[in-house]
Amino acid sequence: MNAQRRKSLLELAAQAQAVLDAVEGIRDDEQEYLDNMPEGIKDGDKGDRAQEVIDYLDGAVDGLYSAIEGMESASE
Repeated sequence: MNAQRRKSLLELAAQAQAVLDAVEGIRDDEQEYLDNMPEGIKDGDKGDRAQEVIDYLDGAVDGLYSAIEGMESASE
């Protein structure tokens, strides 16, 4: 890989890291929201939906982490 493509790839990895950080923050906020729900609501539709969102965001975090790792490995 030439230096320009390596630089571009590392810049993309840095941008993806910023997205990863933002998604983790949103996921953490949603987890806090769920954790602070009264039990009656937590066990209902709102709690189920919040957990579903957290699960999706966990998947997004995993995917972003893998993408970043792949870009960094490719640039070595």
